[in-house]
This record gives sequence, structure tokens and C-alpha cells, in this order.
Amino acid sequence: MRSLSVIVDRSHVQVILVDDGSTDDGADRAVAVLEDIGFPHICIRQANSGAAAARNTGLMRATSRWIYFLDADDELLVDPLSLVCAVGEKVTMVLGGAVLMRDDRIVRRSRPQKMTTANAWRVLSSGNPIPIGSAIIHRDCITHPFDTTLPYLEDWQFWIQNQGLYEYVVMRPDVTLVRIHAHGGNRSGRYGDIGVCRERIAREWLQVRDDVMDSLERNNWTLQREIGRMLQGQRPDHRAWTALPASPSLYLKFAAHACMGRRLLRFDPYAER
Repeated sequence: MRSLSVIVDRSHVQVILVDDGSTDDGADRAVAVLEDIGFPHICIRQANSGAAAARNTGLMRATSRWIYFLDADDELLVDPLSLVCAVGEKVTMVLGGAVLMRDDRIVRRSRPQKMTTANAWRVLSSGNPIPIGSAIIHRDCITHPFDTTLPYLEDWQFWIQNQGLYEYVVMRPDVTLVRIHAHGGNRSGRYGDIGVCRERIAREWLQVRDDVMDSLERNNWTLQREIGRMLQGQRPDHRAWTALPASPSLYLKFAAHACMGRRLLRFDPYAER
């Protein structure tokens, strides 16, 4: 929470803290920090329901034009107000970069990908290109809440469902907006459950967009489905090897999972050490 101190004009910021059933005094300590650094805030306590429900609770209470999600493992590096104040009225989302840290060491850097209404389905079918803390989004463009039936990958589904966010995206590759701290306790360490969610999302969009998607998007969803199955310990459908054209990075990911199996997961920065 102390990373919010990078925000200069605090009179125009509404901080909504959602305590999703924590069993320690983390929420109380967060409130104390917010009071110490002078932020107007709301603290909402609810039974543990997962990240999607917590974010939806924040969305329902938010009244501002711009929305920014800061997870407990994230550290804000740049004042988001300085970014949104520099853009025009038609902007629907501002995308910055993110760094992933493990043991005080940078293990991954991400820069914003070009996102438009023309390419969004292709980009999103190849994976989740938007770390949740790297985006500042226009509230009016949110037509679907986070899917509370997904314990994992709910942010990916959120980006897929809210296509209006890509009407007018401002990309700021020169700005690293958030620092994410990975550790063994991160939810991304539970591969089988993540595989279930990945397979479900892929199957859903293969069905919903069956009549409108091109071959590249279809192949991407097919590969996503098979990666999900492999994360659950299943063998991939051999026909997936012919799923071309496809995103090159996604096809390599599929091939790596198919050839290396669970040995590949040792390279995951979120894995237990």
C-alpha cells in the first residue's frame, strides 16, 4: 500500500480496499498505511470468494471515470493520474509495462502489445498480454464483470469479454507501471487447476466464436485447450500438432509442454522453490 505514495494529487483518487476474508491483520495494517499517507479510502470486508469477486466488489463501489487494480503482490511505480491526464477524451485504456520479481531479482519484463478492435481476438487467443496492474481502464467500457466461477485466469477472461476497452488504447512502453512480486504462494503455482480454467476458456470461445473466427484464432484456441489438458496431466490430442497457422510463441509453448511435460514447470517463476 505504501507504493500509492507515488500518487501526488490524492484529492482525485478513490481507494477501495477489499479484504477478501483474510485471516491475519493485513487489512488493518493496510488501512493504517492509507491513513498515514493521507488517502481517502473505503475498506470492504467480505467472506473469502477469490480474486474475481474481490475485484467485482471494488468495481461496484467505484465512482471514478478511471479504474486501476492493484493486487496485494503488486507495487505501483508510477502515478497513474499523470498518465490518464495526458490522454484525450476518447481513450478507453492506457497500457504500461510490468516487471516480475522473484527473490529481489527481475525474472521477466513485459511491454504493452498493440491492442485494437481489429486485432484483439487474435492477440487474446494467443494468451493474456495484459498483467492486471499494467492497465488503467475506462469504467464505461466495462460491460462484463470478472467471472467468479473461474478461480484462475479470471483476468484473461475479463480482457477477452470486454472488447470495448480496445476502441482507443494508448500504449506507454516507456513506462513501467507495476512491479509484481512472485512467490510460491501465488495462485499461478497450481498447475492442474489452472489447466482446468484454461481448457474451459478455450472451449467456450471455440464454441461461441465458431462462425466468425479465422483459422489463426481457431488454431490458437485449439492449442490453448490442449495446453490446459496437459497442465492437468493429460496427453494432448495429436491433431493439435497440425493446428497451423497459429501464434508462433503459442505453438512453441504447446510443443514445449508436449515434449517436456511437467519438467517445463520448473522454469515457472511462480513455482515453489
